[in-house]
Amino acid sequence: MLPRRAYLFLLPLAAACAGKTDAASSPNPLGSAGFWIKSSVPAAGTTSAASFTLDAEFLLPGATSCATTTIGACTINPCLSPPPSVTGSDVTNAGQVTIVTSTTTEAIEPESDGDYATQTFDAAPWMAGGESITVAWAHFPGSTTQAGGTVVAETPPYVTLSPGSPFADPTGTLDRTADLTFSWTSDTAPASTDLLGVYFDSGSTQVGCNFDASAGTGVVPAAALQTLGAGAGSFDIHSKRSTSETLAAGDGSTWSFGFNVDASARTSYGVAAGKVVFR
Repeated sequence: MLPRRAYLFLLPLAAACAGKTDAASSPNPLGSAGFWIKSSVPAAGTTSAASFTLDAEFLLPGATSCATTTIGACTINPCLSPPPSVTGSDVTNAGQVTIVTSTTTEAIEPESDGDYATQTFDAAPWMAGGESITVAWAHFPGSTTQAGGTVVAETPPYVTLSPGSPFADPTGTLDRTADLTFSWTSDTAPASTDLLGVYFDSGSTQVGCNFDASAGTGVVPAAALQTLGAGAGSFDIHSKRSTSETLAAGDGSTWSFGFNVDASARTSYGVAAGKVVFR
């Protein structure tokens, strides 16, 4: 998600959306497995209009990784969609991917090319921070003879953008020449590992800024915004928690597994995600 795939394969937990350029790329020695679960519960205490997305991706060792830069708390990623090789032989699958929460059980299947399409489910997968989610995959990526596995991840708190914060009210345009100071409140106390993510996409570039959720405030520098092209783009603001594991394949290759659990930030008009025009 954002945020879905950012094609930063050496750091699968930073994944977000999609775009296209491979000018600054290099082979990744690790296999990369990424899981993304994102909840959208627009109003506290009710499941009305609630939904969530589930996504997964598995890339063989040698797949292209993307060079990024950092400005303040923000990472600038020029690779919002895979270079051509990623859509071909670099993609593999791990069979059915399933999530189990206290309120729902859902699963996605790979397509014929091994890729997984993002799927949306009309349900609230969790209602508060600190709940458990079990993620399971049927077999090891690319090998139907090696057993799959499970991991238990925890959910981040839901957050609400404070009055006066960017995007707390409907916003159609964004000035890239000034710093943006975001502020928010949390439904439940954030853990030390919880973050507030602010992501902008424009053309082939994504700017992703992550702040300590317990801080309640964070600044996106104008210098980061100016890496985005002028014109139509999108924004996505969400709380997030992630974890990772390193696992070995039967052939001895090493795989980095990243598990991303996000919750869309609440606003006066629903959730903080949509289209915006960069000025």
